[in-house]
Amino acid sequence: MDRARDAREGRPAAPDGLPPPGVVITSGSAWGGDRGRLAALLYEGYAKKAAALRVDEATALALLAEALNLGRCFVAVRGDRPVGVVGLVEGRARALDFPFVLVRRHFGVLRSIAYSLLLNVRKRSRPAADELFFESLAVSPGERNQGIGTRLVQHVEEYARKMGYRSVGLEVTDSNHTAIRLYSRLGYAIVKTRRYPFVTRRAGFSGNHEMRKRV
Repeated sequence: MDRARDAREGRPAAPDGLPPPGVVITSGSAWGGDRGRLAALLYEGYAKKAAALRVDEATALALLAEALNLGRCFVAVRGDRPVGVVGLVEGRARALDFPFVLVRRHFGVLRSIAYSLLLNVRKRSRPAADELFFESLAVSPGERNQGIGTRLVQHVEEYARKMGYRSVGLEVTDSNHTAIRLYSRLGYAIVKTRRYPFVTRRAGFSGNHEMRKRV
């Protein structure tokens, strides 16, 4: 949480472990809002990759909205507006799922094969029986540096402890240095790196780091 920046911009800082004033964290199913609004939030993290792959914004938003499972998300809400989201991965159940039939609805056959490989690279990592993964952490640009991302991760950890998981893990692209710094600060360590240069180079990264923390 960047308390110095909060002070400079006149925002009240939240105590450690709490979301900032006016922000509530709830499950996606309890929130029950328009999945298109969450897709727009998630798109911020995919925009550069989508542009590199020549996928227009409207197509990317439609694909994300269809792939999203609200029941596998936690959402940070200010009023009725989602300002942050994080997805859960438990076993084979994921917050974002991109089966080939879904990808093909938005692209031609050849592009669908390439995009399915790229979108499903992260499926190479599956949590163990005593482990919870999270994915696709996103915070609205105007709401960043207030501790919302940190609090979403902490909420995942609280859920993991409640459900009896012993560790929490995630995958992050090797080019996402801001996210890597956040996770490292919260106690996550890189335990494995997978390289996919021929699949991912055009999207601006060469592989994924798997990070893990005992809870």
